[in-house]
Amino acid sequence: MNFAEIDDVVIVGGGPAGLSAALLLGRCMRKVTIVDPSERAMEAGSASGGCAGHDGCTPYESLPPGCGQLRKFETVTHLRATADDVERSRFGFMVHCGDGTIITTRVLVLASDFVAPAPAIAGAEQFYGNSLHECPYCDGWEHRGREIGVLGADEAAVDLALKLLQWSSRVTFFSNGGMVDAACMKRLEKGRIQVVPGIVTALEGQDRNLALLRIEEASAQPCEALFFSSPRKYHSSLAARLGCDLERMSGAVHWRPDGEMVIEGLFVAGSALNSGEITAIAASEGLKAAKAANDWLLEADHSYLAVKPASSATRPFRPTSASRRMAI
Repeated sequence: MNFAEIDDVVIVGGGPAGLSAALLLGRCMRKVTIVDPSERAMEAGSASGGCAGHDGCTPYESLPPGCGQLRKFETVTHLRATADDVERSRFGFMVHCGDGTIITTRVLVLASDFVAPAPAIAGAEQFYGNSLHECPYCDGWEHRGREIGVLGADEAAVDLALKLLQWSSRVTFFSNGGMVDAACMKRLEKGRIQVVPGIVTALEGQDRNLALLRIEEASAQPCEALFFSSPRKYHSSLAARLGCDLERMSGAVHWRPDGEMVIEGLFVAGSALNSGEITAIAASEGLKAAKAANDWLLEADHSYLAVKPASSATRPFRPTSASRRMAI
């Protein structure tokens, strides 16, 4: 193999964590490939609340400038593709992309995001990101003082409803047919939050502005902004394919399945670490992961992990597909 074809770092995910990691590694003169199918890279349902300079910006507004800033780094490229599989290799990792590209890299940074899909209710997609939200730290401040609803029946949904009382005294709890236990009901009653038990069959309004929730049997409840609590799904199975337990990831360090063993060269960052991650925090996790990855590479260059030409007695590693890159 031509050793010039081996990347220092492959970053899976082009959101705040991935872009921040790439910016720092570009400054470190590392050969980096970001693998992500598009510039937006994040779900439409999240804004950059509390992020200085980007407060209230959607990913569509805040991420493209970051992509543009990467163009000055000749060592950083952006492959518009999905990362479908990964395996350990002689040099570190082989990343198999959806377009057929195979990239060999010494370090792998997983910065792909958790995805909180919109509720499976008629009309939800129309309002998602404008008046249907998940994270009150990132979204929804614009709806303060209005009719606000919370969809869910578990303790997390109750916590969310009580938190939203900071914005409005008119908070309604929609259990959507789920059972709310006695302890949670007592907390909702104490907060003077109305509980609507019926199944929500549709969200209605004009353009992307929610107006009401249609409840079973044709009844309706006014609601100008709806928040939901739902399990989050990891956007990539790559970590699991390497033997990682996603519930035990920790930021900007090697993946450690126990207290001692590590998967050398594997780092995780951003929303892959913490569900409900605030944009600014995800970006900082990307910087931490990039610094840790660069430090690891510096140390590896002086250890048995250094990339060196194969001896004549060793058959060189050959990829099954040529690496095809698309410049940023």
